Amino acid sequence: MPTDTFADSEDDEPCHRFQNPSGLSLYKNITKPEQIMLLAAVAYRNRTFREIVSTKEYGIHVRNERYGLERRLAWRNTNKLLWKGWEGIKTGTTENAGPCLIGKIDNYLIGVFNCGGHQKRFNEAILIHEILRKTI
Repeated sequence: MPTDTFADSEDDEPCHRFQNPSGLSLYKNITKPEQIMLLAAVAYRNRTFREIVSTKEYGIHVRNERYGLERRLAWRNTNKLLWKGWEGIKTGTTENAGPCLIGKIDNYLIGVFNCGGHQKRFNEAILIHEILRKTI
């Protein structure tokens, strides 16, 4: 099976294809939340992946030798939960999927999709974690 296709557990039919890594511009990217969670769980097993998605901030100095210019570029992770003890996996927003988040805390992998607001995805994930801690 190609790496960009997974079979649906119910009908064993391919149910999504990734046309590009971000999914931002192509409507051919069709994926169920269950499949995104499975992909996240598999990716999370990779140490390098975990380090990258849990990086809060990253900076680099770049230099243009031709013009003798130098500057520092800074990047800050959009996953606000990293500063609250969570490990990051995915944040993103598309027109079709809305604001999404997948994060890990304790032994829970928590995903929220199409939350209706950028801040709401973080609040929903925290609420799900609190409910899990009280009930499991």
